[in-house]
Amino acid sequence: MALQPTSGSLRSGLVWAKPAQQPTKFGSTDRLTLTGMEDMVLTKGYPLEKHTTLTADGYLLTNFRIPSGRTSAALPGHGAARQPVLLIHGLSLSSTCWVMNAPNVSLAFILADA
Repeated sequence: MALQPTSGSLRSGLVWAKPAQQPTKFGSTDRLTLTGMEDMVLTKGYPLEKHTTLTADGYLLTNFRIPSGRTSAALPGHGAARQPVLLIHGLSLSSTCWVMNAPNVSLAFILADA
């Protein structure tokens, strides 16, 4: 069964749900929901910073930063020698495309753990 987009926007996070009243394989009609970047990163044990910028032409841009990996956050000076990496998603995507999969196969998490 294909997932169908429901109400939501890129600013508030992606919301995908199975069509209403269709039982899942476990027999319930609960919605399958993927929330925003915050939930996808923080629930996997990574720190996250959120920065919102107002552009000269009036657009609000939200940027996210994963400053360290799960285990490197406690190491003093670990982030000092690291270079920043800018990941830019495609035209019809959002920042969640870099963190949707498991940490061992999502580029943002692989780079944060490096």
